[in-house]
Amino acid sequence: MERAEVLGGNTEEVVDDILQWVENPSEKRLYWLDGKAGEGKSTIARTICERLMRKNLLGGSFFFKQGSGDRGNAHKFFTTLADRLSAHSPVLKARIASALEIDPKIPKMAFGVQFEKLILKPLSSSDIRKVVIVVDALDECEGDSDVIAIIAVLARVSEETSVDLRVILTSRPEIPPRSELEKILGKVKHYLLNEASSVEKDITHYLRLELSAIQIDAEARGYEFPAEWLDEDRITKLTQISMPLFIVAATICRFVKCGAEERESPEGPEGPVDRLNVIENRIRYDSFGGGSVYIPILKRAVHYQDVWMVTKLW
Repeated sequence: MERAEVLGGNTEEVVDDILQWVENPSEKRLYWLDGKAGEGKSTIARTICERLMRKNLLGGSFFFKQGSGDRGNAHKFFTTLADRLSAHSPVLKARIASALEIDPKIPKMAFGVQFEKLILKPLSSSDIRKVVIVVDALDECEGDSDVIAIIAVLARVSEETSVDLRVILTSRPEIPPRSELEKILGKVKHYLLNEASSVEKDITHYLRLELSAIQIDAEARGYEFPAEWLDEDRITKLTQISMPLFIVAATICRFVKCGAEERESPEGPEGPVDRLNVIENRIRYDSFGGGSVYIPILKRAVHYQDVWMVTKLW
């Protein structure tokens, strides 16, 4: 899992809100984090997973990503969650293994049956009293009918009494996730990410901390940095070009970080200082938003025949 805890401002407030929700026994069992592309939902989801792991409360997670094999569809969604859940405790591992031994066809059955036999029953017959499942980017799951079915099945956690099973869902405000979740709003705690001023603060905070961490790591590898490398003027410019999309700031940082970690020959991609200069120079000439970040990255990849570097950024 990528390092996720570079947070601040409203983003940290969302994480705190989710963690308080987890601890509150009277809260609804489903938490829906709703926001547009690039607003930091996946970063929040990863951070929540990390913090829940420390508390031994993370039962499992699934990060959907369109076009990425099994991560792009729901075919192995519930079996993956069951596999992660089996690592939570030896008792759960034995119960889940027993269920599959009795009926090996469970992974091919309807989602509701998989959820019942591989997750609910093993949990209800264990001594675990609370566990949380995190599902990121549900809108990227291919197949509207599968998305609808997943939401309907997960909504059943509200009726479970033997264990406090919580589910955190993140998605863009798109149909079908939105339309289906709105049907069960009485069972869902809904958090909408949409405050531009807070997003700007979060992006600034993220850029400053992440680029500082990259500098520390790169200096240990022998790279030298000018004193003005991360002055406030540059951070402000990078924030402006990133707004309102968190993913643009993340792409900048990944592009720069690759320059510190993966330079394999004198003809390879530039170091971190040069890479940030590439981004900043593009900002001077273009003013059409995040596209000015992606263009120099793609041009560098083509120039150096370094396609693997681009694919690593997403």
